[in-house]
Amino acid sequence: MFIDDNDDEFKKYQRSFRKMEIETAEKKLLEEIEEVKDQRVSYDNKLLEAENQYALKQSELDGCNLELDTAKAKFYKANMNFLGFKAIVDAEKYQYETAKLHKHDEKPLTIEKTYFDKVNELEKLKLIKEDKELAVLEIEKKISNLGLEKENAQLELNKVLKEVNIVGIKLKKLDREKMSISNKIGDIVRDLPIIDFLAPYYKVDQVVLPEVKYNVNFTHVPEVDRCTSCHLGITNPDYIDAPQPYTTHPNLDLFLTSSSKHPYEQFGCTSCHAGRGRGTNFTSATHTPSSPEQKAEWEEKYHWHEMHHWLKPMLPTKYTEAGCFKCHDNQTYIEGADKLTLGLKLINQKGCNNCHHIETQKPARKVGPDLRKLDEKVNKEWAGKWIRNPQSFRHNTKMPAFFGQSNNSDSISIQRNETEIATIVEYLFPNGDKKTSNNKKYLGNKENGEKLFNVVGCKGCHIIEENPENLPEIVNQDALFRQHGPNLIGIGSKTSPDWLYRWLKEPSDYWHETAMPSLRLSDQEAKDLTAYLYTFKN
Repeated sequence: MFIDDNDDEFKKYQRSFRKMEIETAEKKLLEEIEEVKDQRVSYDNKLLEAENQYALKQSELDGCNLELDTAKAKFYKANMNFLGFKAIVDAEKYQYETAKLHKHDEKPLTIEKTYFDKVNELEKLKLIKEDKELAVLEIEKKISNLGLEKENAQLELNKVLKEVNIVGIKLKKLDREKMSISNKIGDIVRDLPIIDFLAPYYKVDQVVLPEVKYNVNFTHVPEVDRCTSCHLGITNPDYIDAPQPYTTHPNLDLFLTSSSKHPYEQFGCTSCHAGRGRGTNFTSATHTPSSPEQKAEWEEKYHWHEMHHWLKPMLPTKYTEAGCFKCHDNQTYIEGADKLTLGLKLINQKGCNNCHHIETQKPARKVGPDLRKLDEKVNKEWAGKWIRNPQSFRHNTKMPAFFGQSNNSDSISIQRNETEIATIVEYLFPNGDKKTSNNKKYLGNKENGEKLFNVVGCKGCHIIEENPENLPEIVNQDALFRQHGPNLIGIGSKTSPDWLYRWLKEPSDYWHETAMPSLRLSDQEAKDLTAYLYTFKN
C-alpha cells in the first residue's frame, strides 16, 4: 500500500518529461550560444576593455571610497544633531501651542521668543545636514561614473546573452549534475515519501475553473482539470514533435496560451475534450479509443478499461472538434474546427434538417428544386426513371433512393412501388408531357461552349464526372463549395436544348429562388454553352 501511494502513474511521465526537458534545454542552449557566437565577440572585447580601464582607476576608486566614508560620517553626525534638536523643538512646539490655546489676554507669551529662536536654530542644523548629504551623493555619483563604462558594457552583453542566460538558469534547476551540492540534496529530499507534501517536484498539476461547472446532482461545482500532470508539454512549442503525452497542443494561437481565445487558465481541457478532469491515470481520465485496434492496443499497453458510470467520457481524437459545438452552436464557420464546419455545411447542403429535427439548426429551405414547372424541363419517362433510382442517372445526387430498398423489394412491395412511382409521375405532370423543342437553333459551337464552361464560373459550383472513383474528395468546405451545384453528367438526356438555353440565359425565370446566378451570357454564348452541355448523354 505504501508503495502504491507513492508510485503514481503521472510521476513516471513527469520523470520522463524532466529528462526530455533537460535534453531540450541543452540543445537549445547550444543553439542559442551558436546563434550569438559571432555577435558576442565585440561585446566581450568591449567588456574586457572596460574592465581593464576600471582596474586602472582602482587607486582613484580607493580614494573616493575613503572620501565617501568620511562624508558619510559627517552626514551621520549632522543628521543626528538635527534629529536630536528636532525632538527638543517638537516638545517646545507642544508647550507653545498649549500655552497659546489657554491664553485669554493680550500679554505676550514668555515662551514664544524661546520657541522661535529654537526653530531658527533647527533650520540651520537642517541646512548643515542637507549640505553633508549632498556631499555624500556627489561622491557616490563620482564612484558610479568610474564604473559606468564597465556597467554599460555588461548590460549590452547581457542583452545579447539574454536567451542563453534564461536557458542556462532553467537547466541548472532541471539537471542535478549542474546543481550545487546543497541544491542536489534538496532536490532529492523534496520528493521522498511523507516529506513530499511540502514542496515536491513531481506532483499533481491542476487548474480550477470557476466558470466551468459540472453537475453533482444537488449542486454545480467548478471543474478541476489535472490533465497537465501527464500532458506536460502542451503549451510549449518546443515539443511539437514529441510523443504523447508530451506533444504540443495544436494551434497555440487559438488554444491554451494566455494570449489565445481559449486560455488554459479559463477553459482547461475537459470543457472541450470532455472526460474526467480529476483523473490522474490513463483509465481514470476516461480516454476513449478511436477504433477497435486502438482499444486492443490500450488494453495491452495501459490496462485500459471503460469507466461505465462516467457520463461524459473523453471524445475520441477523431471527434475532438465536436467539443467546439458546446459553445459555438450558432456559427456557420468555426475557426480551428474544419471538420465540424464541414459537417455543419454538409447538413445544410444535403438537407438533413429538412427531415430530421436539429435543435441548434434553423429550418433550411428545401434542398430540392421547385417542381411546379417540372413538365417544362423533363418528360414523364425520365421522371419515372429518376424517382425509381436517382443514382442510376447521377451517382452523387443528393436525392435518396426510396424504392428498391431491402425493406420494400419483395414481390408485393415491388408491385406497390411501381404503382406509387406511376402515381407520383402523374401528380407531377397533371397536364401530361409538354411538347419540347429539340430545335438545333439553340445549339451553338460546342468547342467554344467548353471554353466558356471553364472560364465563366461554372466550375465554381459544378463538376462533370461520370466515374464515382474520380470524384474530388470533400475534405473541407472549399471542396464542398465546388460541388454546390449538381454533377452535370447526362444533362443532354435529361432536358431539351430550348429549356437548357433559357435556363442559362436567366435561371430565375424558371425558379425565382434558385441559387444559380445569372451569368449575363449573350445569346450566342448561351447557345455555345448549351451545345457543350448537351453532348453529355446517359
